[in-house]
Amino acid sequence: MTEAAIGLIGVVVGGVLTGGVAYVLERRRETREAGIARRVMRAQFGQALKAVDRRAEGEELAAGLEGQAVVGLVGRASASARREDER
Repeated sequence: MTEAAIGLIGVVVGGVLTGGVAYVLERRRETREAGIARRVMRAQFGQALKAVDRRAEGEELAAGLEGQAVVGLVGRASASARREDER
């Protein structure tokens, strides 16, 4: 009887440890991905703002680039938001 109890305790402790490690690793992965996404979005917003500033000053953008930075940024942001909603 004591061997069965010890075995059961071992299974429970092992399950809790496995779950805890999986949780911590998943949180670290999510934090890392959020940091990467934050840096990418900051860079893209910077590019979009520069394009808007240049346009506001009357400077012509290269052919085909008219609004591309802003439109691309909005498209990527909405795709990212959809992925977050799916989680």
